[in-house]
Amino acid sequence: MADLMWGGVPFTIPSKTAMKYLSGAVKVKREANLPVGGHYNSRKTMDRELRGHRESRKDMMESYENFERQERRMKSEPRLRTNSGVRVSRLTAGDVYQQPMDPIHYHE
Repeated sequence: MADLMWGGVPFTIPSKTAMKYLSGAVKVKREANLPVGGHYNSRKTMDRELRGHRESRKDMMESYENFERQERRMKSEPRLRTNSGVRVSRLTAGDVYQQPMDPIHYHE
């Protein structure tokens, strides 16, 4: 719940998890400065310290590859078209479709 303090500034009560961290009940790893010329790789840190991050990342990369594969397949496969020239909705049971005559008539 957000209550209003002086000047209309909202005040929110921290969650139980936040209270544990604020009280010091949960030990947090000490921060360390990066050495000069060092590079921070957050992906490696997350792989090491977050449970399930590596598997979820693999799943995400696999879904990207599947999507790309589907896109390539859709571009490479030609669309199938019917050769009859008749829409199925126009015909009913018992109707027979007859080809129209050739516009150029050859008389012998």
